[in-house]
Amino acid sequence: MENSLRIDYQCPQCGAPVVIEETDRLFTCGFCRVRIVFNPGEQFRYCLPVTGDTLADDVVYIPFWRFKGMYFNCVPFEVKGKIMDATFPSLDLDFMPPNLGYRTQTHALRMASSSLGRAFLAPHTRHEDVLAMVESRTHYVDVMNKESGSLFKAYVGEVTSLIYTPVYIRNRAIYDGIINRPLGRYSVERQPVFENAPGEPGWTFQFVPALCPGCGWDLEGERDSVVLTCRNCETAWRMADGAFSRVEYGVVEARTPGAYLLPFWVMRFSFEGVTLDTYADLVRLANLPRAVQKAWEVQALQFWTPAFRVAPSPYSRISRQFTMLQPDVVTSPSLPRGGVHPVTLGASDAARGVLVILGTMAVAKQRLLPRLADIRPKLEEARLTYLPFEVHGQELQHPGTDFTIPLNAFRGHPPALR
Repeated sequence: MENSLRIDYQCPQCGAPVVIEETDRLFTCGFCRVRIVFNPGEQFRYCLPVTGDTLADDVVYIPFWRFKGMYFNCVPFEVKGKIMDATFPSLDLDFMPPNLGYRTQTHALRMASSSLGRAFLAPHTRHEDVLAMVESRTHYVDVMNKESGSLFKAYVGEVTSLIYTPVYIRNRAIYDGIINRPLGRYSVERQPVFENAPGEPGWTFQFVPALCPGCGWDLEGERDSVVLTCRNCETAWRMADGAFSRVEYGVVEARTPGAYLLPFWVMRFSFEGVTLDTYADLVRLANLPRAVQKAWEVQALQFWTPAFRVAPSPYSRISRQFTMLQPDVVTSPSLPRGGVHPVTLGASDAARGVLVILGTMAVAKQRLLPRLADIRPKLEEARLTYLPFEVHGQELQHPGTDFTIPLNAFRGHPPALR
């Protein structure tokens, strides 16, 4: 089980104190049994705790970005991937440290809200610029690029959030609100940072009941599920812009009893900078060792990616295998009661890896990899598809092929096999 940040939380119905993890999206109270889905708005926001007797009104919260996910880098001439976990300032303040160090591991966080104080500084860097910040501030990227320049970069992740750390002013010095030690002098140059702090955060953390918008039945899922299902009307839903949005899905019937269902995103894109509409286009572009068949000229190209968190190498291998295979499947909208893996990677996150798939599939990498930076994919459609896998020891095998996924490849949520 990989490390995840711990967040102190109170049940919104009974007030019971609980500890949740940063990947949690569905919350079930162990005391009153209320079930809610977190609705963070643009992103999740957390606070590190203030220690000592500092008054809440004296505290100013400085935002740091928290980044966790898979980072892929195409260098001449291969695609490398690594799990990245980093924090870095979202404001250019010379008295603040370059990261939060181990504080996020040694302290339980809290959901950021006005009850903790009123002065939350707004980040200067946008959510969309986080990847560029990661690239400029992490030693790993320097190592990847030290031999040759990067041809293309991509981030496929599940956690991007803001973590606020407290500071306060005492005796003309800026103090760290956690260890209560000076960070720097409270100078005239630094004074505007604190004087311009807003009186209210301007955002709130919300939640919605885990009830099906279609029929009012209880929605089901694991605590880290980004897609929830309704057994009553057999629908699937995700949280989007503060409300539930329906997710189209299909289930491939298992040919053998005891099969385990894994979710995949089956995506269709439009591309700028390259002709890539059909499976025949893919065979030609990636120079796959296959003779183009006439039917492939009209077969719409679909990209298959895991809808669950795995390590970078298995992610690339699984995506490449099923995109090359282009499974022709017949589905039904009916999920069995057991043996179904939760959807823990959203379609928008998975879509960021489409050029990584192209890069790993390419036979003539010297020809295709330099072109990836000039190709602009646009996600047109994403459908959730559950494929059955047979359990063989410590592996899951796709029936009809020799393709296997080791159980230790799964990140954060190993398969709950029966």
